[in-house]
Amino acid sequence: MNFIEKYAIKPIKTTMSDGTEIFIKELNYKGAMAVASEYDPAERALATLINGLCDESGKNVFAEEQRDWIKENLPVQIIQEVASMIANVSQRDLLKKSEA
Repeated sequence: MNFIEKYAIKPIKTTMSDGTEIFIKELNYKGAMAVASEYDPAERALATLINGLCDESGKNVFAEEQRDWIKENLPVQIIQEVASMIANVSQRDLLKKSEA
């Protein structure tokens, strides 16, 4: 197994509390820096969602330019739930890789 096969970020299928299936991925460096640059918890959750919610091929569902649309159209509970799932998988994978 080469380096890319071993460490490349892959989408993970998961289920939200309402039963909706989504794909998420752990944050890459760019995503982690976007989240770290936000001081407000709500904006951190939004940055996490933008950088970690993806389709089954791993392509991001939202772009940074859609931040205002997300704020106006998605309930805060959904943003927080998805962001929490992404944060959990990112932390889990960071711990798993650091133990390797």
